[in-house]
Amino acid sequence: MSRPTLHPGKWEDVLPGITCSALITDPPYSARTHAAVTTRNDDTDPAGLTPAYAPWTPDDVHAFVRSWSARVSGWMVCLCDDELIPAYRAAYESVGRYAFAPVPCVIRGMSCRMQGDGPSSWVVYAMVGRPRTEAFVGGWTNPGAYVVGAEGNGRAGGSPRGGGRGKPAALEHALVRDYSRPGDLVCDPMAGWGGFMAAALAHGRRAVGAEMDADAYREAVRRLKRPLQIDMFSTREVES
Repeated sequence: MSRPTLHPGKWEDVLPGITCSALITDPPYSARTHAAVTTRNDDTDPAGLTPAYAPWTPDDVHAFVRSWSARVSGWMVCLCDDELIPAYRAAYESVGRYAFAPVPCVIRGMSCRMQGDGPSSWVVYAMVGRPRTEAFVGGWTNPGAYVVGAEGNGRAGGSPRGGGRGKPAALEHALVRDYSRPGDLVCDPMAGWGGFMAAALAHGRRAVGAEMDADAYREAVRRLKRPLQIDMFSTREVES
């Protein structure tokens, strides 16, 4: 297993010259999603779970895609809420990438409910864009949706700062398996607790990323030292 490279700081500052095979990341969502956590099914105060970082606007989406598109030779996969779907489609198309329809990622059993959530599951969307080249016309089989349980999701128990520990390991592993190949360099510019990077290592990829939150960075460094142990739930089947 190759050693990952996780840089502390904002990706704009610490990943200026990085090129990669695939970009798979979970950026900030829209202001509507950040605005409020409406209910919890445990004893954690919902008011304390509002993310500490700023939400994204369509301009942020366009700037991010423009910055990375020329540096990513393969798939770009960005998780988002429904508010930012049009921005990602337009951003991918503006840089000459083929923009796929939103891929629903349903997380069953989430304890945290936010504005716009479905009745019983938390849903985010993977916005996927690929180069318009012959190499990507065939040879890839990607599912139309993912359905996973909340097992392996650090948010299930709540976090004092509301940062959580990213998406369930099963979803992280499925996205890495489906949108990269062994030996690829997978980049996560907003690595959080290191889930996508850990998944990349577990599946024979290389990993590079950045994280600006000091607490999340320290936890990600610990996680990346033992990705297979931490991601014990990644072996559970993902419905697609």
